Amino acid sequence: MMGLNKKERFLSAEWKGSSETPLKNNISSISIEARANDAAHGYIFLQYSFTNIDICKEEVEGAKKSSL
Repeated sequence: MMGLNKKERFLSAEWKGSSETPLKNNISSISIEARANDAAHGYIFLQYSFTNIDICKEEVEGAKKSSL
C-alpha cells in the first residue's frame, strides 16, 4: 500500500472493445486501478467509457460555458 500511496508502484488493467470484438451495452473500454489512501488502506478505482464519450464531453463543456 505504501508503494501505491507514494506512486512508486502501479497496479491497473484496461479492456478495450474493437469492431471485431465489441464490449456489450455500448461500452468502449473498462479500466480498473488499485489506489491507496495511506500505508494501510486502499481502494479500487473502476471506470467505464461508453461509445458516446465525445458527445458527453461536449455537453459537459457546453454546460460549463453557459453557467459562466
